[in-house]
Amino acid sequence: MRSRRREDASEGAIKNVKLAYHVATVETPQHYHQIITWTLLSRKDKNRPVLQNVIDSFKIIPEK
Repeated sequence: MRSRRREDASEGAIKNVKLAYHVATVETPQHYHQIITWTLLSRKDKNRPVLQNVIDSFKIIPEK
């Protein structure tokens, strides 16, 4: 099954809590998936590999 994936990173704040986001979108012929990961901005560099692992763990399960 063919799919396309795009990743992006951004930063923001909610109620003065600074956050870092790592977002991936995956498009297949039948569906659109969005994977949103986040961490505190102060932990962005330390947690980036973990966030990437979460995104990389996404697998498309063929429909029966």
